[in-house]
Amino acid sequence: MSADTKNANGASSSERETEKINPIFSPRELRAIAYCAVALTVLVSIFVLAWPWYLEVPNVRTIVCVLLSLAISLFFFVFWPQEIEVKHVPIANIPVRVAGPVVLWFVVLQLFLFIMPTASDGGQLFFVRPNDPDGNVQYFSTSKLRRASDGSPVEASFVPDPAKQGHLGAVFVKFKPGESEIEAEFATGFYDTAVLTFRRGERMVQFPELTLKED
Repeated sequence: MSADTKNANGASSSERETEKINPIFSPRELRAIAYCAVALTVLVSIFVLAWPWYLEVPNVRTIVCVLLSLAISLFFFVFWPQEIEVKHVPIANIPVRVAGPVVLWFVVLQLFLFIMPTASDGGQLFFVRPNDPDGNVQYFSTSKLRRASDGSPVEASFVPDPAKQGHLGAVFVKFKPGESEIEAEFATGFYDTAVLTFRRGERMVQFPELTLKED
């Protein structure tokens, strides 16, 4: 038997095995599904890297796990089409006989739900960048932050500058789950209210020049 005949027989055997396990789709369609799964994995990964604070929302975190596990399961089942079967659904532990790629999806989804970090407290420290001519912002223990939109208080802590006594060094702000920006009114001491903007991912907050209140 020639090498070409062996290769043909081998290819035919491989195709028959693929058709046996995936009788609905042709090998070309399965490869297209696998490539789409890779593209979906890349897109979801970019979303997680670009906007990680959205993972603080439980629903978003669950959807990310479902999409990633689905894409990875499809990819591996296409290129490694083994007959997989379980008698219980892994996550819900339901006594149902399940076979095919759905088994791999359940296993990978359970793995992602287990290793995915839980939501953080949403807090971030911002160092003060003053616009004041003397380059300082005075520290007052009575300083407060309120949202510019509705006047509700912002959960924040004001940190004095250890190198400059009596001056503000940083502000610790707590964001709501999935919140990326806070526009807040800063009220302190004898100065007029100033509007500050806190953005996730930034290390500094710009303080405008504070003016004294008029009597």
